[in-house]
Parts: sequence; structure tokens; C-alpha cells
Amino acid sequence: RKIPVFSADEFRQHVQAVGGTLEDRTGNTDWQDELTRTAITNDHNLVFQGGSENFNYRASLGYLDQEGIVINTGIKRYSGRIGATQKLLDGRVNIDFNLSTTVESGENAQQGTLVSQMLEFNPTYPARDADGNPVNYPDLMNPLIGAELYNDFRESRRTLVNIAPSLEIIEGLVYKMNLGYDNISSDVDNQSMPNTD
Repeated sequence: RKIPVFSADEFRQHVQAVGGTLEDRTGNTDWQDELTRTAITNDHNLVFQGGSENFNYRASLGYLDQEGIVINTGIKRYSGRIGATQKLLDGRVNIDFNLSTTVESGENAQQGTLVSQMLEFNPTYPARDADGNPVNYPDLMNPLIGAELYNDFRESRRTLVNIAPSLEIIEGLVYKMNLGYDNISSDVDNQSMPNTD
């Protein structure tokens, strides 16, 4: 839902009404429309499962591609999971195995700055020229250009392995051991590109 702000004509009227100095560049820009979008999310999951009396398994693959509402933002996630249970010695010994891995990457074009700019930037400044390219102002930066020049890329990876064998020593008394391995890593790449215009 859009936040109500002055249109370009309303901005002109209110600046003059309070005796302010209006810098009017003859534009009629809705910066919320320029800096946001209708975001699309794709979420796909594939599951395999099966087994027999003494062995069963379940495996899944997932893919998520989620655009951010603010331009040049969003995340992608790839995930996989395998789980299996093996029964031995007429069910007295059970071995549970689980493996999951996730890779998530995302970009964030200074989202907080863009939100502030879409609410505060002068609506009489034109956003784009006749060819549809962002206008390059001589005295300050067009938020559309800033969104392209400043990016924050992140990627995180996690792998989790768990093995849990159990032994029924006597009826009602079960010994269970839980072995696990958890590895997490991440990278961050902040980019500030030069404005060559």
C-alpha cells in the first residue's frame, strides 16, 4: 500500500502557500512508483519418498526466487534435504540419518535510503528523459541512478548432518546417541560503483 505524499501539483501549491522557495524542474514524478515494483515470488518444491518395512527415506529439493518490492532487491534460496531410517535386529536397532543444505543469496540496493528518497524527493524533478533513461541531475543524484550504483550482495550457506543410532537394551529401555555436524558460512560484497555520467 502506497504512503500518501504530495503530488507534484500539490507540492507546488503547498510550498508557495507557506512562503517557501520552490525549485521546480517541471516534472510530475511519483517516486514511489519509480522506486518500487510489483514483486513476484517463485517457490518450487519437489519431494521423493519411499521405502520398505525396515527402511524408509524422504528427500526434497526447494527453490525460492523472491523479488523485493523496492527495485534491485530480492533473495534466492536453494535447499535440499535427505532423511532416512534403517531398522535392524527386528527393530531393536534404529539408525536415523538427516542431511540438509541451504544456499541463500540476496541483493539490497540501499533499501533504507531508497525508501527515504521515495517519500522525500522533490516530485517536480523528472525521473526519466524522453528515451526512458534516468535523468542525470547536475547538482544531486537521481535515486534511480543511485539504486544501480550502490549494491549489497550477500550469500550464506548452511549444511547440517545428524546421525542418531538407538538400541533397545530391554523392553522400555532405549539408549540413543545423537551425532551432529553444523557448518555455516557467509560472504558479503558491498559495491559502490563510480558514476561516469
